[in-house]
Amino acid sequence: VIEMSKSGSISQVLEATAWITGEYAAYVEHPKETVEALLQPGILKLPCAVQAMYVQAILKVFVHVGSNLLVSPEAEGEAEELEEDQEDKMTDEEKTAVVTELAQLILTHIGQYANSPDPEVVERACQLKAVVRQCVPQEEEGEEMSVNAEDLRRLFASLGAI
Repeated sequence: VIEMSKSGSISQVLEATAWITGEYAAYVEHPKETVEALLQPGILKLPCAVQAMYVQAILKVFVHVGSNLLVSPEAEGEAEELEEDQEDKMTDEEKTAVVTELAQLILTHIGQYANSPDPEVVERACQLKAVVRQCVPQEEEGEEMSVNAEDLRRLFASLGAI
């Protein structure tokens, strides 16, 4: 794929695929696997425009997952009944754990974009990192702080418009 991307057509397909993934994040059935695929190191060999679109798609999938799990359907104004039934069975702690796990996955791999020659890729990666850091327990003076579900709810309610 990397060799073929030099011709442009494969790069354009990958860029369009990433755009579709981000724009239609509500239809992503396996968000963790999708984010893992978008974070593959081989993506750094693709043109910078494709990399930027991948980072944007990661952000949109992440925000959708967090909003879908933590923001009430009434506040967002949309949710499918099947999704509501599955989410209602999860506790706040389980929902927070899902978001935190996805956040940690992103933080583990997003640093690879920091050395990109393209400022747009670096900017998007830094913005993603800043948002995702809000969802990971922080250490304060030697003790680990937990992530509060209500704090995450407020964060994703404000990010829901992305």
